[in-house]
Amino acid sequence: MGFMSLGCGWDYGRKCQWETDILVGFLPKAWSDRTHTTFTLKQNYIPWSIRCCDRFAVEPLSCGIYLNLITGEDYWVREPDRYPGDSYYGFTSRLRAHLYFGQRFTYYLKNDSLLRNITLYYEFSANDLDIIAKCGNKSLELSEIVYFSVGIKFQLLRL
Repeated sequence: MGFMSLGCGWDYGRKCQWETDILVGFLPKAWSDRTHTTFTLKQNYIPWSIRCCDRFAVEPLSCGIYLNLITGEDYWVREPDRYPGDSYYGFTSRLRAHLYFGQRFTYYLKNDSLLRNITLYYEFSANDLDIIAKCGNKSLELSEIVYFSVGIKFQLLRL
């Protein structure tokens, strides 16, 4: 998703346990050859939420999938002509699918404010290409394919 992302989304389901988010992020030059923009479509599932008091809840499991697209000349959807054959790599370097799981901690604000709640979360994720590589290479360590993310989510409205 990049170093930092900003977006919007909505929650739905019987107990609002499903969420869909659309995010735009950036990856600074400090972590890449140049600055890149990222676009993410994320589907979250939160099976249960445990209210600890009036204003605080713990979501002990959040999980889901997201698609992440990165911009830049070095990333492609179809392989460039410089690679031999029709399917030298057989995958796109621009688009990755990720599976993730994590936990969330939510603080609920007053009902009459525009800002409804603030959620702190962390996630562990792995992308499709790294998972396939791990299946074919048992010497590849989990720490080499699993990514750690932290974030803050602000819910402004509830319709």
